[in-house]
Amino acid sequence: MIFEDRKDAGQKLTTLLERHKSAKNTIVLGLARGGMVLALEISKKLNLPLDVLVVRKIGAPFSPEFAIGALVRGEVVLHNEVIRRYGISKDEIERIIEEKKREEDIKEKIYARYRKPIELEGKIVILVDDGLATGASMEAAVKYLKKVKVGKIIVAVPVASEEGRRNIQNMVDEFVEVFHPHDFMAVGQFYRSFEQVEDQMVCEILEESRKGKENL
Repeated sequence: MIFEDRKDAGQKLTTLLERHKSAKNTIVLGLARGGMVLALEISKKLNLPLDVLVVRKIGAPFSPEFAIGALVRGEVVLHNEVIRRYGISKDEIERIIEEKKREEDIKEKIYARYRKPIELEGKIVILVDDGLATGASMEAAVKYLKKVKVGKIIVAVPVASEEGRRNIQNMVDEFVEVFHPHDFMAVGQFYRSFEQVEDQMVCEILEESRKGKENL
């Protein structure tokens, strides 16, 4: 299966989440940035509040695009096996984490202008991303949600690797996936259009969602 784009993937995910339509005490939480496009579709179709969760990938010092972990509001997940394999020092890891914390703070401040924070404690959370590769970002997000004592966590993604699925499935109450590929190289291979989502688009999504709720 190939999705046309993130919007298409979000619409297909929505059909698997119909039972949550207009459900009380339930919110949709998109991982920034790519997950927010799907989260908006789900939020609109299911008539549920939408909010954003900022995730920062922790990249290797020799290649920032090579993920060795993720950070979500202070919750850090590291792939220790990969770190050992490449001999990355503790000092290097700490330096990168501090840098990512600063980046996270900047993004939180940018998005804050377009959102009204939603109280998470006790809520049923539909946690959305555009796919799972290693699952590090989602794992950090799940750990954060458990820390703030949400009532239930439903992870919803269009597609996931075996590793990503295995890492996340047992951590959450429900795992929803559109299809289960046997040959997974990268999330982008399952999209015809997989352009990078910029901060401006996330801000526009938050603004659209906020105005939509005000007009109800």
